[in-house]
Amino acid sequence: MKVIKLMISSVFILSLLVGCSNSTREAEKKSTEDTSALDSSVENNAERNQTNDELESYSGVSYEGATIVEESLAFAVSYEDTEQLLTVSDIAVEGVVTATENYVYYMEEVGYGTPFTKVTLKVNKVIKGDESLVGKEILLLEDGGLITAREQGMADKFPDATEGQLDEVCFLIPDGHKPSIPGDEIVAFLSNNIGEEIQTGFDYYYFIGTYKSKFIYNKDTENYERPSEDFEELVEEAGTKEEISNIEEEIQIEEAINSQVTELIEEME
Repeated sequence: MKVIKLMISSVFILSLLVGCSNSTREAEKKSTEDTSALDSSVENNAERNQTNDELESYSGVSYEGATIVEESLAFAVSYEDTEQLLTVSDIAVEGVVTATENYVYYMEEVGYGTPFTKVTLKVNKVIKGDESLVGKEILLLEDGGLITAREQGMADKFPDATEGQLDEVCFLIPDGHKPSIPGDEIVAFLSNNIGEEIQTGFDYYYFIGTYKSKFIYNKDTENYERPSEDFEELVEEAGTKEEISNIEEEIQIEEAINSQVTELIEEME
């Protein structure tokens, strides 16, 4: 498997261009008949990272030979404490992921799809919202997942592409944070839906701010922890004292909110 990282800024996942097709469309400008562009496009203008074999935890689309694409997001709102998250969420729950399924929402008006992961969550505790949900399963729609070149609309862009090329798979993950997998114990601050832009035909909840409202239980630290940057790596790469100071401030924010969420759950036991 190949791993690439694309730097893309967006507030919502809907405004993201699918990673593999971004560079493919650049190649299309040069030659719409050269199908070799489809083979090599995911490597154009991308930084190659280490190989990752964790795709075997996911289901839905065949992932053998998939390319992992990391998209960097820019957030309009930074959730720095539980009070903020509770205020903006429709419900907040603690539970265990029992199943996942890949889901691609195809947008006919633009001619390509956006990958998500359907997450089935068994609710153990309700922090905010309908307490009758305890013991029941709810469906979450989480950003990131598997998508083929065909689902990205590449058949129309590259009419001479082979079936094999169109069946090539990308695994799209926001900021390098993979979607949930069965067995994850999480605290989730959720919205009733993404918005009117996505009409799925089924009911679901959605993580507010993508992964910014998701906290995964770490058995080693016994804390619920929000997916975050590799701060040690960032400190090593920092070029100035100001940059290091900003990173240290971010570390404090993450440690504080993780503690708040953990204490919130402990108080309910």
